[in-house]
Amino acid sequence: MFGRQTIASVRGCTAPASFTILLVLALTACGGGSSGGEPGRPPAPQDPPPAPPPAARAPEVDAGADRRLEWPENTAELSGSVTHQNPEALTYSWRVTAGPPGVQFATPDRVDTIVTFPREGTYTIALTASDGSLSGEDTLQVQVDPALYPTETWTSATPAEMNMDATLLDQARDYAVNTNAAGGSGMIVRRGRLVYAWGDIATRYEMKSTTKSIGSIALALAFDDGVLRLEDLAQARLPRLGVPPSTNQATGWLERITVEQLATHTAGFAKPDGLDPANDAGPALLFEPGTTWSYSDAGLNWLADLLTVTFNEDLQTVLDGRVFATLGITRDDLRWRDNSFREPTLEGIARRELASGMEASIDAMARIGYLFLRKGRWAGEQLIREASIELLRTPRPSVADTRIADPVNFPDATGNHAVLWWTNSNGALADVPSDAYWAWGLGDSLIVVIPSLDLVVARATTQEAVSGPNRSGWTNGWNGDYAWLAPFLTPIAQSVSE
Repeated sequence: MFGRQTIASVRGCTAPASFTILLVLALTACGGGSSGGEPGRPPAPQDPPPAPPPAARAPEVDAGADRRLEWPENTAELSGSVTHQNPEALTYSWRVTAGPPGVQFATPDRVDTIVTFPREGTYTIALTASDGSLSGEDTLQVQVDPALYPTETWTSATPAEMNMDATLLDQARDYAVNTNAAGGSGMIVRRGRLVYAWGDIATRYEMKSTTKSIGSIALALAFDDGVLRLEDLAQARLPRLGVPPSTNQATGWLERITVEQLATHTAGFAKPDGLDPANDAGPALLFEPGTTWSYSDAGLNWLADLLTVTFNEDLQTVLDGRVFATLGITRDDLRWRDNSFREPTLEGIARRELASGMEASIDAMARIGYLFLRKGRWAGEQLIREASIELLRTPRPSVADTRIADPVNFPDATGNHAVLWWTNSNGALADVPSDAYWAWGLGDSLIVVIPSLDLVVARATTQEAVSGPNRSGWTNGWNGDYAWLAPFLTPIAQSVSE
């Protein structure tokens, strides 16, 4: 509000004067007043200011609990969890921060994955989650313990502890013992533990043709040493191959025989052996090499001669020193008998027969099977290269197209016989895993290896039990027909639930 006032005079002045004063007044509404609004009405409410954006937070990651495995178990399912305000924006990554190299993740960019470990050891694994700006991480530890190996004795476990059905194991044992009154002893090992046994596992039994598979260790060692290959010509290493009889030379085939053919029954020699140089007598060469699968003890004994000159050493000494001693097998547990079909020495070296001739306890048989199950490794030491074990247990492509000389007694031999071992690679035993393989001799001496079930089975009986009239173990005359094995191996395989 404006006002004007004029003052005419000022006391004490000598001359009259006049002033004009301009007043400016400001009015402010208070209390119940208003400033131009409707009298008595409160002011309109004001909207609150917007809340500040939440502070960015890193993902909260939980990689899961620590794990413990026992070799050969080497895979684990990993399932992490992540908390975040915007989970759709997250990316994930699994990686190894400590441990042996070679770990593989099935899906390293997902919160759930499967991890595979290459060997025993302690591994630290990290799971990282990122939203593009911030990331979170957590770790877990996986301990892969070494496989369990026997020392003087085997660690024992019940069938239930090894997820096996004892009733089915009873069924297999009853077949082994009672069929044709075969009797004998046996044991079943899973995950390195003695799960089931019958008879006396320390008694030595004649191995008969199971000798072939045990003797394959010498062949594997020659491969490992680089002194022999399957494709090598046998006569180049053993010039006397196939003679006597001298008539074998006339065939023109001897120089074409390979190490592989001797080891796969495709060299062409007759089955029975028996060298008699004085009378120019010996196993005839019946078939052109590489054309016919014909079960031959003579061919395997020629292979034994070839290995003897290759090592320039008694094969028993080779196996004892390089393998059996480490396995805890002595000559009280396994030994070669004196030869039955060949002279006792070859070029001044003790001579062995590979077709037959070993005696072994069930315990020793199981230890050999366990060495093969563990791919040539024993308590941290690689006694046989894994590649050589794989070669022995795998049927050879070159054999697949050969004809079988005796298909009645050896059905499917070209599809299921490998290098001195029998296999189920063609699924002939429908309820036994196809990766199963075994040594098999007269009287049904068996060393069975089933990698996918982590199983070893050993079984044998006395030759007195198989040499009676019309009896030979489970069969009336041994042959390579798997039908005789099915009642024994099938319940054992089916006993495993996990």
